[in-house]
Amino acid sequence: MAVGAFTFAPNFYNLPTIQVVQAEVKMYSGVGEDYPSQIENMEVSRLRAVDKAVKSAVEKAGVALSAYSRAKNFNLTENEIVAITSNTYQIIGEPKCEKVIHQVSDLSSVVIWHVTVEVNVDDSEIQKWMRLDTKESSKIVNQTQENLKAAEENTAKVENLRKRLATESDKEKLKAEFEQVDAEFLSNQKLAEGIKLYYRKKLSEAVAALEEAVKFNPSNADAWQVLGEIYTTYLKDKDKALECLNKAVEIDSDHMKAWAGLGLLYYYDFGNKNKSAECYNRAAKIGESIVTKNPNDVENLIKLGQVYTEMTLVNMSDGKKAVEYFNKAIAIAPNNKEAWLRLGAFYIYPSQKYDKVIECYKKALDIDPNDVNILNMLAVHYALFTKDSNKAIECCNKALSIDPEFSGAYTSLGHTYKATKNFVKAIENYKKATELAPDDSFSWRWLGEAYKEVNDYPDAVACYEQALKIAPKDDFMWYELAGLYNDEMKNPYKAIECYTKAIEINPTDKYYYTMRAYCYEALGDKASAKSDHAKAKELK
Repeated sequence: MAVGAFTFAPNFYNLPTIQVVQAEVKMYSGVGEDYPSQIENMEVSRLRAVDKAVKSAVEKAGVALSAYSRAKNFNLTENEIVAITSNTYQIIGEPKCEKVIHQVSDLSSVVIWHVTVEVNVDDSEIQKWMRLDTKESSKIVNQTQENLKAAEENTAKVENLRKRLATESDKEKLKAEFEQVDAEFLSNQKLAEGIKLYYRKKLSEAVAALEEAVKFNPSNADAWQVLGEIYTTYLKDKDKALECLNKAVEIDSDHMKAWAGLGLLYYYDFGNKNKSAECYNRAAKIGESIVTKNPNDVENLIKLGQVYTEMTLVNMSDGKKAVEYFNKAIAIAPNNKEAWLRLGAFYIYPSQKYDKVIECYKKALDIDPNDVNILNMLAVHYALFTKDSNKAIECCNKALSIDPEFSGAYTSLGHTYKATKNFVKAIENYKKATELAPDDSFSWRWLGEAYKEVNDYPDAVACYEQALKIAPKDDFMWYELAGLYNDEMKNPYKAIECYTKAIEINPTDKYYYTMRAYCYEALGDKASAKSDHAKAKELK
């Protein structure tokens, strides 16, 4: 299995610690060499040799993990195996680096960096991968592949520069070019680290790594895009997200993911439908161009279908294009479960064709019966849309029989029991989800909602506050906590504090001002209430 160029720098960043109980961990070794010229940075050359050694070790791990996947009937693609090994390996000890000086003649010598590394890869990472929803796993696969491609291109640039050294006399110019290529290499190292941490949901560490990536190379559009995605989806910092995504498209005007991200951000976070439409249309145009040139490119057909799905959700498309591209992908690759799942998810909104949803999800499950994520998606659909709690519970239990530590199944059980008004069981399962995924803000929020249903307001507040520690820029969660304080706990002072937080994060939502005005009225502060009502009216 060809893994491609793999980037890694020892001691260049902190490696995440993987702790898995009763897991089979295997060790793989790899060797790498680099032959720098005299005008190159020796430390960067050493890192390139380490990079090659890790690539060799990770490639071996990928071959073994692929065989393990087949033996366990996990239907994983080669790119998924690459994503798993690339984002979960651990280096054992320090790489063994040897600098060898080979005397070519009395007047010249060649430096060779020889590096040996050993890495661990845990078989159980496949099960962790299966817990990811389709959108998440697809995102990690794409980010990993894009980073590997950038690394390959960087290696080609270095080799080209080394060839030019023999024929070009302007060494200072070549040295400057080497420095630029080295900066790109170091930036890609940090991007790889950021993706690895993002996969682990270590978001603050991922952001730190990605910010270093753009310091090394401010023109790294992919790093800016991933940063924007984290700020949009998880950290809820719309201003930082906008800054990062705009940087990405300034650098690469054909960055489809960044344009789609801007479309999403402008619509939901800034309420600017015109700008949203402009960005989504740009993303769609780029995608159309790609699939016109490569009509059998399944990956990009799915990406384009997803862009049109998002456009349909915000009433910028009638949905026909989304269905068309997903079906084209399925026609080319009928065993591509992502295409089936994306098509199924499309049928939930806005068409509400629930029979089609189940049909597509079951097709995906036929392809991979051990995919706990597909079982979970079916469970959510049964619980929330077709109101079939028995089938929802059946799917969750089957998922847990495959992977007892799959937090998503406990969350879905919580949704199911909540929908049937069994709040005691809902709380029990939401709590289990927070134990297994303590950094998931939504799990804490849902647990808080369940406590609210049984009038346990102190515990509800504690859950919301925990969620906000994880996602402090989530204005809607501040709004919900404010409502809890005002409506249930009759504490308008705390409610005003929370509404104010929501307004600081999102000053364009008129409802935040209206609700804060009611709190001021309850306290007899007519001036502040009048000011907020006026602001709300202005925002209409």
